[in-house]
Amino acid sequence: MFSKAKIAGMLAALGLWAPPALAAPLYSITALPANTYAHAINNAGQVVGDVGVGGEGHAFIWSGGVLTDLGAAGNMSSARAISSNGLVAGYTSSSEQSRAFLYDGRSMAPLGTLGGASSFGLGVNAAGQVAGQSNNAAGEFRGFLFSDGQMRDIGTLGGDFALATAINNAGQVAGESSVSMEPGPGTPVHAFIYENGAMRDLGTLGGSLSSAAAINDAGQVAGHSYTAGSVEHAFLYTDGIMIDLGTLGGGRSFAYGLNGLGQVVGTSGLAGDFDSRAFLYSGGAMTDLNSLIDPASGWVLHEARGINDMGQIAAFGCMGDNCQALLLEVVPQIPEPGTVMLMLAGLGVLAAGRASAASRRA
Repeated sequence: MFSKAKIAGMLAALGLWAPPALAAPLYSITALPANTYAHAINNAGQVVGDVGVGGEGHAFIWSGGVLTDLGAAGNMSSARAISSNGLVAGYTSSSEQSRAFLYDGRSMAPLGTLGGASSFGLGVNAAGQVAGQSNNAAGEFRGFLFSDGQMRDIGTLGGDFALATAINNAGQVAGESSVSMEPGPGTPVHAFIYENGAMRDLGTLGGSLSSAAAINDAGQVAGHSYTAGSVEHAFLYTDGIMIDLGTLGGGRSFAYGLNGLGQVVGTSGLAGDFDSRAFLYSGGAMTDLNSLIDPASGWVLHEARGINDMGQIAAFGCMGDNCQALLLEVVPQIPEPGTVMLMLAGLGVLAAGRASAASRRA
């Protein structure tokens, strides 16, 4: 007796069937432990973020249903990124300073600073390179690349400020930087890609500010930018073009995660901007992730923080007053029995046709 899934696979192999349009719900939800907030997910489905412990926030890694607390008593910590092979970047904080760290599965190694008091690890790749931000001896905040045991300042786009937020396996770094030395809060800040020792300005959606949040191995970048109308919209930068991803009806949207397929996740305001919802941008369209889960689950998804190449999404949502990190996983879709019977009938007709043709050749 063949299962529906096996029949569908046989028909697909014969070129007789393409998967039907997926029916909702498209995602199942697994709740991580209470008091968790997710920042990133890798292709193994490992999630990193922060968990509240006795009034302190501690970095964690969640893998296979098990949460491992990476924090230390008396210090706050945050896990901000995880590589494909499980390396974690983040930072620890005390009352006086913060330190970027790299966790290799056994220990949390501090990475130092650019000469100032603090540093923050925000991105990591499989080679153990870390991207982040540190202040220097002059008190300026600069983006850094930690590689081969050394932290170096990656420069700016012309100003005195930079922030490196993400790094891919090719060593390309994404972030934001001031583009001039003009004083004041109106100084233009643009998203960038740093590679081969140089920083490339990605421009904006028409406004004065853009910021990169994620970069994939193809060099695509996701983030947010002010438009010419002075509202913040999520963007996808691909093939030299910054694409405005729009909103879910509100004025603002922000992209936080990007996978190798060019799918983007983030959060967007709804009409009236009284609330926000998590979104998935795929195939040229932004979709409210709440429309892709079972409404009977009780969860409301407010932010999607990361997405991997399998479509798993690290999100943040609430069920009533209970808010925490969530893992969304694609629900496999198979044809309904009636559809399977129709396809089997088609397979029988084709088989009969082939038998008839063979008898004529004999």
